[in-house]
Amino acid sequence: MTQQGHMQAENYTPKGKYIDLDGMQCYTTGPSTASSAIFIIYDVFGFSHQALQGADILAHADSSHQYRVFMPDFFLGKPIPPSMFPPDTDEKKKIM
Repeated sequence: MTQQGHMQAENYTPKGKYIDLDGMQCYTTGPSTASSAIFIIYDVFGFSHQALQGADILAHADSSHQYRVFMPDFFLGKPIPPSMFPPDTDEKKKIM
């Protein structure tokens, strides 16, 4: 049996697509016929492979009630790079 929440990291192929949401790129996944939606606000690292996979899991985890998931790119394609964490130098602290 496959574990529902298992993350595949770098090799994951997203199931959704990117749309324009009032001038902002937005990842969306799940059936367009869904009667409920989930709006995802992620961490400072932006659209990571894990965040995209998490959105896909949320959209399809409950076969009797699927969701349309929306995850806007609040960082406009420029999230904080993982190399900036932890903020252990004055330069990193200034950026964070």
